[in-house]
Amino acid sequence: MLACDPGKSSGIALLAYNETEPVRLVKAWQFGNGVQGLLDWLDAYYAFGYDCWRVWVLPRSTHPSSSGYVRDSQLTVISEKFTPLQGKGFAQTLDSTLPLVCEGVLIAHGIMPVYDSKEKRWQRPSLMYRHGGSTLAEKKKRSRAFLKKNGLYVLPKELGTPDNNDAISAILHGLNYITHTLNHRSTWDAYYETESELSD
Repeated sequence: MLACDPGKSSGIALLAYNETEPVRLVKAWQFGNGVQGLLDWLDAYYAFGYDCWRVWVLPRSTHPSSSGYVRDSQLTVISEKFTPLQGKGFAQTLDSTLPLVCEGVLIAHGIMPVYDSKEKRWQRPSLMYRHGGSTLAEKKKRSRAFLKKNGLYVLPKELGTPDNNDAISAILHGLNYITHTLNHRSTWDAYYETESELSD
């Protein structure tokens, strides 16, 4: 699975799981530069052929042979869907609406479908916070603690960025899709003592 949080700064997480093993983090990226940054990432790491997709763990220019990538015939790609906020603290500026343009890049490249409110691969921002807490700060803290506890966390220094916010968002969206949409039993069993640990 490839989980995306696109925008002025974008986060992408490559997650792997199968019927008997819980989800694990293969690689995470975070990069700036908006649309151009996303296009550059796609050029460096992503390819789709007639029979499969490939996501290179290192830039594919460093792997001229057919090595260094993860390959599968089926890739689920999910993305956070930009949701304009009404009210205090949000202004519709070019930067704040840049996620919409990045979503257009994902659609135009055939990576994501045209938006439909019933399509579960488009995720509302709130869906990444499934680990309790009454305030946004508490939700973020608890979500990060959960990722750290289960080996799904990535540090800013591993990303080469000053923070890890967008990469963490991508990982959380991927985890939400795997647990709530796919109801992946191996992930539930490995990471949650009870299903009530993960709020609806």
